[in-house]
Amino acid sequence: MDLDGLVQSGGSSKVTEWFGEATIGEPFWDSIGGDKALEIQLGFEQIILDILPFDVAVSQAVRLMDHDGRQFGLEYRQVRDNNEVTGYLIVIRDLTDEIERSRAEAEAREFSHVIGHVIRDRTLFARFVNETSSALREAIEETTSEETRRQILHTIKGDASVFGFEQFSALVHQAEDSLIHGDSVQNAMDPLRHAWETRIDRLDRVLTESDDVRITVAEHEGYIERLSRIQDSIGFVLPVKRWRFELVQRNMEQLSRAATRLAERLGKEVDVAITVEPELRLDANEFGPIWSGLTHVVRNAIDHGIEEVQERSEAGKARRGLLKIDSRILAGTLRVTVSDDGRGIDWQRIKLRAIEAGLPHENHESLVDAMFSSGVSTRDEASEISGRGIGTSVLKRAVELRGGLVTVDSEFGKGTRFTLSIPLPQNGDYEDLVSNAQRINRAVASPDVFGSSAVTPTTC
Repeated sequence: MDLDGLVQSGGSSKVTEWFGEATIGEPFWDSIGGDKALEIQLGFEQIILDILPFDVAVSQAVRLMDHDGRQFGLEYRQVRDNNEVTGYLIVIRDLTDEIERSRAEAEAREFSHVIGHVIRDRTLFARFVNETSSALREAIEETTSEETRRQILHTIKGDASVFGFEQFSALVHQAEDSLIHGDSVQNAMDPLRHAWETRIDRLDRVLTESDDVRITVAEHEGYIERLSRIQDSIGFVLPVKRWRFELVQRNMEQLSRAATRLAERLGKEVDVAITVEPELRLDANEFGPIWSGLTHVVRNAIDHGIEEVQERSEAGKARRGLLKIDSRILAGTLRVTVSDDGRGIDWQRIKLRAIEAGLPHENHESLVDAMFSSGVSTRDEASEISGRGIGTSVLKRAVELRGGLVTVDSEFGKGTRFTLSIPLPQNGDYEDLVSNAQRINRAVASPDVFGSSAVTPTTC
């Protein structure tokens, strides 16, 4: 085509086969663009304006498009005469098979990672699947508020990544972007629902097979009833009752693996140390949302907090960053801390974001509240990992719904510590943990990035 994008000669036989005969003298985007004609036109006009370098302008033009059920790549080339640009050539390639092959390879890698999580803890994985399926159903409902839908999708994205569903997590990020840009709930969510159902159907056989020793609820309750008739058996009855609950250690190990995997993905060197009472079990129905919410804190610590190796070296820090996750029962309260020795929180930037959002910002407490407000983030752009300012607000709401409290301590350049304090439910299941807190907390003292540490970091 000429400098205005008007077709000067017909396309190759393949282009004619794909798009039909091009009309000489008409804009090329009308011949091949279809629904993307306007977008292709705008991108091409950016090229011929010659404001940006050619390679930069081309990178911002439409380079991939769908047509008649297939996917095509567009390559823009300059036609020159005596070093003067006299026109342009569009090279079109059918990328359908190549894209499908790459997608299949990525899904195979994802499936392999997911199976690893199933093998490590089938019960924990099954809970994740059930919670995600339920959350997706709520997000798809037209009656769900926009704010709630954003929070649900952000949580699903983080949880999916933790359990190895990296491709699905990327699809959730795309759905978030689609909704932000005004796409309908159906158009944004239907592909997501289909992708999830396809994955779960594939995993159905794996999830139903198990080598665990299982007993029925009736057997379990009968054993507890017989045990309770034995004198001075209270120290046995309550722990046995909690066999139906989740081991906290497994959730902590899951968070540790997620942190390590994310650090590797970002090219950062990080040690992860966990401290937890080995036999502590908590009701997943009550505390499941807490572990899901903590995923956001862990991801933020790796993404926002812990620096690249060079930055740490320039700051006089150890080459490897350190993330510590501690969980214990203190006086009838679950206390979880997540601390890192990274760059710390830029409170001045939080203050600016609070002012932009019209939130209180006069003191430290108001800045902490602002940081937990939905939509407040120190990042200028959102990525698949973080930056929408939603994750921490989800966690804070989950903690407060259970009568708990979240506090944040951070020193710029030295690190950050999140502390969650959540009272145990007053339903009798945790009576021994409340009355015998000292016995339950025989684990080593919690490590602290702001002081000395009695724990040797474990690289997970």
